[in-house]
Amino acid sequence: MTSCGTATYTDPDDYRGSLPGVVADLVLTGGDAFRVRLTWLKLRRLTLVMIEETAPLIAFLSLDPSRMFVSFPLRGEAVWDGRRLRRGDFVLHGRAERLHHVAHAGLRWGLISMSAKDLADCAQTLRGVAFAPPEMAQLLRPARSTTAELLRLHARACRLAATSPDMMAHREVARSVEEEGLHALVNILTGASVESA
Repeated sequence: MTSCGTATYTDPDDYRGSLPGVVADLVLTGGDAFRVRLTWLKLRRLTLVMIEETAPLIAFLSLDPSRMFVSFPLRGEAVWDGRRLRRGDFVLHGRAERLHHVAHAGLRWGLISMSAKDLADCAQTLRGVAFAPPEMAQLLRPARSTTAELLRLHARACRLAATSPDMMAHREVARSVEEEGLHALVNILTGASVESA
């Protein structure tokens, strides 16, 4: 089943449990009004999310232990667990990880999740690679072409979820987006240089 949509939050308490598979506790660090726009697309095996934060904040995130998460900055300066990330960097999070990110100003970032079993099955089928979830976060720096493919797909899928949710309700469209997303994600996870995050 596919579900998608977009919502804007102006109260941190309302936003706290709205991220699919994530519980977020927030500390506002500036005088700007809190505002987050959340766009999501939940497919059969894959969930894609885009988060646009406008106020300076620190977010403490707890990840669902039944899923694997990949996060990445899209715009603005992102600091994950003390490490500055740039566009094109991806973080593969450890299972049930607790982490924090800092946004000194507006930040747009992406999140992709799926079950560990589905991810391992896809890596084996698509690339012939055994994939085991990491215990701790890993910073991935893939080739630009691989990065561009996933970022393009993520942006297109989130744009459709926000502007054309009826289109995403079509089984063929949802299946196509999911297949492309799985391919792009597996290419990132199996072909990037890896650093401890």
